[in-house]
Amino acid sequence: MIGLDGCFIKTPYGGQLLTAIGWDPNDKILPIFYAVVEAKIKDSWRWFLLNLCDDLGVDKIRWSSKKLITAFDELLSNIDHRFCKAAKATYVQEWERRMKEIQLVDQGAYNHLMEIPAKYWNKSMFNHFPRVDTLVNNICEYFNSVIVEAREKHIVSMLEDIRVYLMNRWADNRQSIVTHAGEILPKINKKIEREFDKGGEWLAIYAGRDKYEVSTSQCNRDKFVVDLNLHECSCRKFKLTGYPCEHAMSCIRKMCLDVKNYVNKCCRKETYVDCNQHVIYPVNRPNLWTQTENDDVLSLVFRKPIERPKLKVED
Repeated sequence: MIGLDGCFIKTPYGGQLLTAIGWDPNDKILPIFYAVVEAKIKDSWRWFLLNLCDDLGVDKIRWSSKKLITAFDELLSNIDHRFCKAAKATYVQEWERRMKEIQLVDQGAYNHLMEIPAKYWNKSMFNHFPRVDTLVNNICEYFNSVIVEAREKHIVSMLEDIRVYLMNRWADNRQSIVTHAGEILPKINKKIEREFDKGGEWLAIYAGRDKYEVSTSQCNRDKFVVDLNLHECSCRKFKLTGYPCEHAMSCIRKMCLDVKNYVNKCCRKETYVDCNQHVIYPVNRPNLWTQTENDDVLSLVFRKPIERPKLKVED
């Protein structure tokens, strides 16, 4: 999963810095790609995405965009909690129930949400391949806040500040993981512990061949099917996140199994090491750079921002 965003460059020449930020195996930000463009317009985004896809070696990517959520804001003043439950539903049947609740409150909001493909904002429609179930774009906003001072400098200094920040961040990541003793990464481990605790509220009944029926009680209708061999649960959260959901945890608790055996490799230390193994190399100061015969890159044409006309106050 990749989050896309853009932020203003705070110089007289203006422009925008487009960013593509991913999640690393420890559920932290992983800056992947960034570029300076004139504005956040269709052509700029197209150029940015084509280069991103080419760099990653893929034909298509699915991204999270704040524009989708912005479209909801005008309609959700009365149904915010119901919308959250609908968006966070990990299986289709729950999503349909939540959407019916929204329809009862506001038909217009329901119609608007149904016009937007659910695969962009609902977990039940997410592909489980990325092993990320996030709905927000906070990682892009965090990165933009980190480079806020750099965005006030001219373009070469700004890009150098960003490069140094990333160089240092990756080096720190490589150093910090050396001292981590466990196989599972720290932030993922905390999430696993929460799911393990919630697993105690469920009753797991063994059916055979690593399959279980999990319910809150013998007579409760809220039941799920877990297959530990396939790392699957009918709630879909097991596959979406890469680690056991609370229903799978109830089965693991019942059989006294080792949780680590059911955690996807993307949540493990070895993957984190591979993710941060590449080095961003240091660079000499400009007076040590090799001189070329190419033409110098000129600054953008300065355009004075449009301002409100000043009102003349008569005496």
